Amino acid sequence: MNDTGIFVFGLTLFEEKKLDAVSSLPLELSWKIFTYVDDGSLHNAVKVSLLWRRIIISNMALRKRLNIFEAALMLGSKSLVKYSGKGRRNSKKKMSKNYLSIGEYPVQSTITVLKCKRGGDDLIICSKRFKLH
Repeated sequence: MNDTGIFVFGLTLFEEKKLDAVSSLPLELSWKIFTYVDDGSLHNAVKVSLLWRRIIISNMALRKRLNIFEAALMLGSKSLVKYSGKGRRNSKKKMSKNYLSIGEYPVQSTITVLKCKRGGDDLIICSKRFKLH
Protein backbone atom coordinates (compact mmCIF):
# COMPACT_ATOMS: atom_id res chain seq x y z
CA MET A 1 0.00 0.00 0.00
CA ASN A 2 1.35 3.40 -0.99
CA ASP A 3 0.80 5.86 1.89
CA THR A 4 1.01 9.52 0.95
CA GLY A 5 -0.83 11.01 3.92
CA ILE A 6 -3.25 10.22 6.72
CA PHE A 7 -6.00 7.87 5.55
CA VAL A 8 -9.32 7.95 7.46
CA PHE A 9 -12.32 6.04 6.08
CA GLY A 10 -11.50 6.59 2.43
CA LEU A 11 -10.31 10.20 2.75
CA THR A 12 -6.78 11.49 2.65
CA LEU A 13 -6.50 14.37 5.10
CA PHE A 14 -2.95 15.65 4.71
CA GLU A 15 -1.02 15.20 1.51
CA GLU A 16 2.72 14.90 1.85
CA LYS A 17 4.81 17.30 -0.15
CA LYS A 18 5.94 15.45 -3.25
CA LEU A 19 9.39 16.13 -4.66
CA ASP A 20 10.22 15.58 -8.28
CA ALA A 21 13.42 13.90 -9.44
CA VAL A 22 15.39 17.13 -9.95
CA SER A 23 14.47 18.68 -6.60
CA SER A 24 15.38 15.58 -4.62
CA LEU A 25 18.94 15.50 -6.05
CA PRO A 26 21.89 17.31 -4.46
CA LEU A 27 22.27 20.92 -5.57
CA GLU A 28 25.38 20.36 -7.71
CA LEU A 29 23.67 17.59 -9.70
CA SER A 30 20.59 19.75 -10.22
CA TRP A 31 22.81 22.54 -11.56
CA LYS A 32 24.52 20.07 -13.89
CA ILE A 33 21.15 18.93 -15.26
CA PHE A 34 20.00 22.52 -15.87
CA THR A 35 23.25 23.36 -17.71
CA TYR A 36 22.26 20.91 -20.46
CA VAL A 37 18.86 22.61 -20.97
CA ASP A 38 18.53 25.27 -23.70
CA ASP A 39 17.71 28.88 -22.82
CA GLY A 40 13.99 28.74 -23.67
CA SER A 41 13.48 25.62 -21.58
CA LEU A 42 15.49 27.18 -18.75
CA HIS A 43 13.15 30.19 -18.85
CA ASN A 44 10.16 27.82 -18.65
CA ALA A 45 11.78 25.79 -15.86
CA VAL A 46 12.00 28.91 -13.70
CA LYS A 47 8.22 29.20 -13.96
CA VAL A 48 7.56 25.53 -13.08
CA SER A 49 8.02 25.79 -9.34
CA LEU A 50 9.51 28.03 -6.72
CA LEU A 51 12.05 25.36 -5.78
CA TRP A 52 13.31 25.06 -9.38
CA ARG A 53 13.57 28.86 -9.56
CA ARG A 54 15.69 28.93 -6.41
CA ILE A 55 17.92 26.14 -7.74
CA ILE A 56 18.49 27.93 -11.06
CA ILE A 57 19.04 31.40 -9.62
CA SER A 58 21.48 30.11 -6.99
CA ASN A 59 23.97 29.21 -9.75
CA MET A 60 25.70 32.26 -11.26
CA ALA A 61 26.21 30.78 -14.75
CA LEU A 62 22.56 29.72 -15.04
CA ARG A 63 21.42 33.11 -13.75
CA LYS A 64 23.56 34.90 -16.38
CA ARG A 65 22.08 32.71 -19.14
CA LEU A 66 18.60 33.52 -17.89
CA ASN A 67 19.33 37.28 -17.74
CA ILE A 68 20.71 37.26 -21.30
CA PHE A 69 17.68 35.31 -22.56
CA GLU A 70 15.23 37.69 -20.87
CA ALA A 71 17.11 40.70 -22.28
CA ALA A 72 16.94 39.08 -25.73
CA LEU A 73 13.18 38.71 -25.32
CA MET A 74 12.87 42.40 -24.48
CA LEU A 75 15.20 43.66 -27.24
CA GLY A 76 14.18 41.20 -29.94
CA SER A 77 17.23 38.99 -30.48
CA LYS A 78 20.45 37.84 -28.88
CA SER A 79 22.56 39.64 -31.48
CA LEU A 80 20.95 42.94 -30.47
CA VAL A 81 21.84 42.26 -26.86
CA LYS A 82 25.48 41.59 -27.71
CA TYR A 83 26.19 44.10 -30.46
CA SER A 84 23.74 47.00 -30.48
CA GLY A 85 24.94 50.23 -28.94
CA LYS A 86 22.16 51.04 -26.51
CA GLY A 87 21.14 47.42 -25.92
CA ARG A 88 24.76 46.50 -25.35
CA ARG A 89 25.13 49.04 -22.56
CA ASN A 90 21.84 48.02 -20.98
CA SER A 91 22.60 44.32 -21.16
CA LYS A 92 26.08 44.82 -19.68
CA LYS A 93 24.56 46.76 -16.81
CA LYS A 94 22.02 43.99 -16.20
CA MET A 95 24.68 41.29 -16.36
CA SER A 96 27.09 43.13 -14.07
CA LYS A 97 24.43 43.73 -11.42
CA ASN A 98 23.60 40.02 -11.19
CA TYR A 99 20.37 40.74 -9.38
CA LEU A 100 16.94 39.23 -8.86
CA SER A 101 14.47 41.20 -10.92
CA ILE A 102 11.55 41.10 -8.47
CA GLY A 103 11.33 42.73 -5.05
CA GLU A 104 14.00 45.44 -5.22
CA TYR A 105 13.02 48.60 -3.37
CA PRO A 106 15.28 51.59 -2.69
CA VAL A 107 15.56 52.22 1.01
CA GLN A 108 17.90 55.15 1.28
CA SER A 109 19.86 57.49 -1.00
CA THR A 110 22.71 59.61 0.28
CA ILE A 111 24.94 62.27 -1.26
CA THR A 112 28.20 63.10 0.50
CA VAL A 113 30.41 66.05 -0.43
CA LEU A 114 34.03 65.74 0.68
CA LYS A 115 35.88 69.05 0.95
CA CYS A 116 39.54 69.04 -0.04
CA LYS A 117 41.99 70.70 2.36
CA ARG A 118 44.10 71.83 -0.54
CA GLY A 119 42.65 73.75 -3.43
CA GLY A 120 40.82 71.76 -6.08
CA ASP A 121 37.49 70.22 -6.95
CA ASP A 122 35.23 68.75 -4.30
CA LEU A 123 34.51 65.03 -4.41
CA ILE A 124 30.82 64.04 -4.55
CA ILE A 125 29.90 60.49 -3.53
CA CYS A 126 26.40 59.15 -4.25
CA SER A 127 25.27 55.88 -2.70
CA LYS A 128 22.02 53.94 -2.70
CA ARG A 129 20.95 51.02 -0.51
CA PHE A 130 18.39 48.43 -1.56
CA LYS A 131 16.24 46.06 0.44
CA LEU A 132 15.24 42.74 -1.12
CA HIS A 133 11.85 41.27 -0.22
